[in-house]
Amino acid sequence: DEPLRRYEDLGAFDAILGDRTPDELAVIGDVLRPLDGNDLLPTLTAFLEHNGHLENAAGALGVHRHTMRNRLGRIAELLGGGLDSADTRARLLLAVRAREMLDD
Repeated sequence: DEPLRRYEDLGAFDAILGDRTPDELAVIGDVLRPLDGNDLLPTLTAFLEHNGHLENAAGALGVHRHTMRNRLGRIAELLGGGLDSADTRARLLLAVRAREMLDD
């Protein structure tokens, strides 16, 4: 049996994704499937974790901002839309976290 956890002890992603089945997590993470088989997922993750700040994400990855911009353009193309919407970025970050939970 898992110990009881209080809601205030949960992070937002634990509260949203924590009780999901592996199949449900896979569905949530499926939006990222077009990025499978290439090295763009770390770029997207860095961009999302840096609140959409291109230069900060580029610095975290150790790449030039123009390289980052080109990669983000490719990601937007593969995912079928831009990354300028907060709703889109939130959905993608949720998908990244769902995949991380599946990998754990």
